[in-house]
Amino acid sequence: MFSVLKRKFRTLFILIDRFFKACCKRMFEAFCMTLPVKRNKIIFSSFCGKSYSCNQRAIYEYIEENYPGRFKYVWVFDYASNPVIPDALKKKAKLVQHNSKACDIQKATSGVWCFNHRNTSYFHKKKSQFYIQTWHGNIGFKGIDKMACKTVDYSSPYIQKCIVDSKMIDIIPIGSEFGLELMMKSFFYDGEYLKAGYPRNDILIKGDPSLKKSVLARYALPEDTKILVYAPTFRETFKLYDPLFSDESAAQALISALKKRFGGSWVIFVKYHPACIYEKQSEFDGKALFNVTDFGDIADLLVACDAFVSDYSSSVFDFMLTRKPCWLFVPDLDTYISADRNIVIDLDDVRLPMCKDVMELAACIEAFDSAAYGADVDEMLKTFGSYDKGGACKAMAEKINDFVGGRA
Repeated sequence: MFSVLKRKFRTLFILIDRFFKACCKRMFEAFCMTLPVKRNKIIFSSFCGKSYSCNQRAIYEYIEENYPGRFKYVWVFDYASNPVIPDALKKKAKLVQHNSKACDIQKATSGVWCFNHRNTSYFHKKKSQFYIQTWHGNIGFKGIDKMACKTVDYSSPYIQKCIVDSKMIDIIPIGSEFGLELMMKSFFYDGEYLKAGYPRNDILIKGDPSLKKSVLARYALPEDTKILVYAPTFRETFKLYDPLFSDESAAQALISALKKRFGGSWVIFVKYHPACIYEKQSEFDGKALFNVTDFGDIADLLVACDAFVSDYSSSVFDFMLTRKPCWLFVPDLDTYISADRNIVIDLDDVRLPMCKDVMELAACIEAFDSAAYGADVDEMLKTFGSYDKGGACKAMAEKINDFVGGRA
C-alpha cells in the first residue's frame, strides 16, 4: 500500500514539476517578446556554439573590417565544447552560452540572426528581425533534412522543428546551382536565396600567404614544410571512423608518396569532425603526424595546406576552389551509401580519385597529373554551377546594411 502511494506521489510531483517549468518557460518567452530589437545588433552562432568558424566567421570579419563602428556583435558559444575563441573577438563582441537564458535574450533583441545550424530552441522571431540561415555546406555528398534519409518522418521532433525554423528564415546564401537545388528540395524553405557564392569560400579564392606561416609556427615546423590535411567527416553513429591511420605504416607510406611526387618535407595534419569524440593520442607523434582537431576553423587549414584528403565532407568541394591537389579516401563507400546517409550527388560527376585503401591512395598521389586535375576541377565547377567569385561576404554585408537602413 505504501509503495503504491509513493509511486503516485512521485508521478504527481513529476507532473507538477513539468507544469511549473512549462509555465516558467512561457512567461520567459512572453517577456522576451516585449524586449525592443536593436536593428544594428547581429548575433552569430556556428555549429551550435561549438566553434568560431564557417560562414559566420567570414561574414563577421568582413563586416567588422568594412563597417567599423556600425554594428554591435554577439557570439554564441558552447563552453562545454572548449571552442577556440580569439582574444580579439572577446574584446569586440558579447559572448553568451548556447541555449541559455542570456542567449535567448540576445536573440530576442538582435536585429540580425546569422546561424549555420537549425534554430531549434527559440521560435520567437519578430517581424523587425532579419534571419540569415547559411547552413554549413554547399556542394556535398550527403542529403540534409528532408533528403537526409530516403524517406521523411514528418512526425520526427527534429523535422517538425526544421519546418518551424524555415518559416522564420529571410535569406539563405548559395554557392552553386547544385546547392540551390539541394536546398529547395530539402530545407522546407521557399524564400529568398542570395546567389553570390558561399561566404566561407571567399578566402579560398583570394588566398592568404600569411596563414601558412602562422600555422607552421603554431606547430613549431620549418617554414618550408609542406602540409597534407586529412579531414574525414562523421558517420551517423557520431563515432570516429578513421581507417587511414589505424595502420601505423599509413602515414609513412603517404609521406613517401608525397615526397616522391612533389618533393620537399611533408607532415600530415589530421582534423576530425567536431561531432566525433576522439581520445587516443598515442599514434600522433608530433613529428610527421599531428592531431589538429582542436585547431579551430578548417578554412585556415585549407588555405595553408598544400594538399587535402577527405571522404564525404563538403569541404572537398570548397577546397577545389584553391586548385591544390585533393584525393578521396573512401574504404566504406558501399556501406556509407547503403546504410549511413542518402547520397544526393551523382558520383560520376565527382572527378576526384576515390581510393579504397592506403596503397591505392599512395599510388594516386604518386601519379598525380596537375594538368588533368586542373581540367577536372574546371569541369566540376561547371557541372555544379559554382557561384563563387570571392565576393559572397560583400554581398551579404550589403544585405545586412540595407536591412539596418542607416539606423545604428
